[in-house]
Amino acid sequence: MLREFVELPAFTRLIQEGMLTDEELGELQQDIIRKRGRIDRVPGVSGLLKMRWRNPRRERGTRGGYRVFFVDFEDLGITVLVYLMDKDEQDDLTPAERHRFAQIIRGLRKELG
Repeated sequence: MLREFVELPAFTRLIQEGMLTDEELGELQQDIIRKRGRIDRVPGVSGLLKMRWRNPRRERGTRGGYRVFFVDFEDLGITVLVYLMDKDEQDDLTPAERHRFAQIIRGLRKELG
């Protein structure tokens, strides 16, 4: 099954600011499809997944890399890229971010069925 990737504006803005190149974004998408790396559910935000992903510009592996937040609607073939966080800049989502993303995900579920 083909996979469609949809980016939320917050994710797109980070890409435009240079966090990832187009090539790196393609690699990230392939890693999500292949479920490479550690993927965990984010507590308190139903459906939000977090994947550790290496920062291709550093030699530190996944621990010093990025945290990629996404929602996977596998039955529909849609993955929504929600947010991208540099582990060196922020350890985890803030309570306000969790709340905001939970609201967004509820809205997505309504729209997608």
